[in-house]
Amino acid sequence: MLKYFISREFLFTLLGLFGLGIVLYLLIFLWVVPAYTRHGDGVLVPNVQRMSFEEASQNLKKAKLRFEVKDSSYQQDFDPLTVLDQYPSPLSRVKPGRKVFLTLNRRSVPMVKMPIPDPKDGESISLYQARTMLESWNLNVGEVSSKASDYYANYVVEVRYNGMVITEGKPVPQGAKIDLVVSKGTTKNVALPDLMGLSLEEALEIVRSYDLAIGSMSYKTGVDPFKDGLIIMQSPDPRRRDSIGTGESINVIIQGQPKENLEAPTGETLSDEAEG
Repeated sequence: MLKYFISREFLFTLLGLFGLGIVLYLLIFLWVVPAYTRHGDGVLVPNVQRMSFEEASQNLKKAKLRFEVKDSSYQQDFDPLTVLDQYPSPLSRVKPGRKVFLTLNRRSVPMVKMPIPDPKDGESISLYQARTMLESWNLNVGEVSSKASDYYANYVVEVRYNGMVITEGKPVPQGAKIDLVVSKGTTKNVALPDLMGLSLEEALEIVRSYDLAIGSMSYKTGVDPFKDGLIIMQSPDPRRRDSIGTGESINVIIQGQPKENLEAPTGETLSDEAEG
C-alpha cells in the first residue's frame, strides 16, 4: 500500500484531480454564477419623483422595471397622484424587472379636526397659542380681526372657516386658511411693571397679573454672562413711563441665547453692537 502512495501512478492521479478542480472552479465562477445572477446585466433606476403617476409609469416601463404604489401622503404644493418618493432611489443600479415602490400624493385633501377650543366654553387661548396650534395641525392662519369682548386683549373669541363659525373637533381640509377673531379687551391704565433682571418665566407671570403681554423678544450676547436668561432691557421703559393700558405688550431684550419650549414667541439674536 505504501508503495502505491509513492508511485508515479498516484502522483498522476493527484495532478488529474487538481486539474479537474481548477476546471470546475472556472466553470462555476466564470459561467454558472454569472448566468444565474445575471452579473453585469443591470439598469439605472430613473428619477421619477415630482412626475405624474402616468409619466412615471411610462419611464419605468422604458427602463424595463416594474412598479407598485406602496404608500400615499399629502403635500398641497403638488398635484394629485404626483410621485413624492421612490425606492430604490434614483440612479441605483438594479436588475431588469426589479420592482420600484412609489409614494403618491393623495387624490383628495385629507381632513383634520379643528384643534382650537371653543371660546364659548370658557377656554379662550391667546392669538400666539392659536397660531402655534393651527400650524402643528398643518392649517394656515387667514385673516385676523378683532372685536370688543370680556376676554383679555388678543385672546381668540371666534374661529371661522369660509366665513362660517367653526368649533373644536369639526373637520376642515388640511392646509385650509382659518380666520381668527380676537378680543380688543377692556382698556384701563395700570402701573408699568419693571421687568429688568427677571427671567422670562417670571416676567410672564407678572405681565399676566397686570393683564398685559410680552411682545417682541430679542436676545443679546456678550453683555454679562452672569445675567444669561435675564431681561436686560424693556420697552416701554419704566424709568420714562409709569403706566400702560391693559392688553398692551411689553417688548424685551434678554441676555444670552433663545431657549426652547417657552410660551412666548422665540425672538431674534442681536449682535454685541445692537442697542435697545
